[in-house]
Amino acid sequence: MNEVIIQAQDLVKVYKSKKGIFSSRKEEVKALDHVSFEIKKGQIVGLIGESGCGKTTVGKALLNLLPVDGGKVIFQGKCIYDIDNHKMCSYKEMEQLRRHMQIIFQNPASCLNPKKNVEQLVSEGVKKHKICSKSEVREYCLNILKQCGLEEKYLLNYPSELSGGQKQRVGIARALALNPEFIVCDEITASLDVSVQAQILNLLLDIKEERGMTYLFISHNLDIVKGMCDEVIIMYKGCIVEKAKSEELFEQPKHPYTELLLKSLPAAYPDQKKTGYETKQIIMNAEGQGCLFASRCKYAKKECRERVPQMKEIGKEHWVACHQAVQMTN
Repeated sequence: MNEVIIQAQDLVKVYKSKKGIFSSRKEEVKALDHVSFEIKKGQIVGLIGESGCGKTTVGKALLNLLPVDGGKVIFQGKCIYDIDNHKMCSYKEMEQLRRHMQIIFQNPASCLNPKKNVEQLVSEGVKKHKICSKSEVREYCLNILKQCGLEEKYLLNYPSELSGGQKQRVGIARALALNPEFIVCDEITASLDVSVQAQILNLLLDIKEERGMTYLFISHNLDIVKGMCDEVIIMYKGCIVEKAKSEELFEQPKHPYTELLLKSLPAAYPDQKKTGYETKQIIMNAEGQGCLFASRCKYAKKECRERVPQMKEIGKEHWVACHQAVQMTN
């Protein structure tokens, strides 16, 4: 069995809004509500859900790129942080860990310094972590860029001189330059043309085969997740509601929200009718009480309004947080 490379336990993140002109009180949004999962070495795990469900927050929390309010992350047996027990990696330890865990952002332009050329952008981390000798840096970066489909002529180009696909390739090259073992891919094809998307995805798959890479693949594109990922995690309003092997989840969803997401996919054939999803409105008893999806769920019953469902394993490596999962199965 593959070893676990990264593990999240009960991650909690609350965003607090400031007092505004039209509001005298601060508001809180729970972006992550006790999120727990693990990823095994060599896997591609998909993380999907609608906008605002907490996907990007999860990715950043795993890499300690933003402070969380509770929970624990363990990478390769090393505790990065344990908020509840007031434990945290030192800055020096975190810098060393960053060699092995990287992130590729949705909008590469936002994280590429416009004043640095491609060579400077890719070599920055290489020099900092002394991946190779100073005399070898240029050749090393060129090899990485070639692996990502960029020729030597782009070395001296600045971000403003590159296309969207080329910028994304630079972002991938910059992440790969440190020889990481785990990469968070955050909506990396969302702003690219379909043809460029295919090139980037094939590149990631090739790199995985060559280096034994592990990915957390954050996306809202169900077709891409279905074709890319070994396992899939479904999030809704800061909570994980279902987790299973990709093939099983797409063929036999056990949570009503997952069912709703999958029914939003285009029909396989033009004359195939799209199945509607009827919902019945259910008024929650109080904020934070009951299932978060109850008001949109056609299976919801009284217990759904009164008790928060807990994650339970209803099949081999198939977990779901739903009181009515058995009813859906039948």
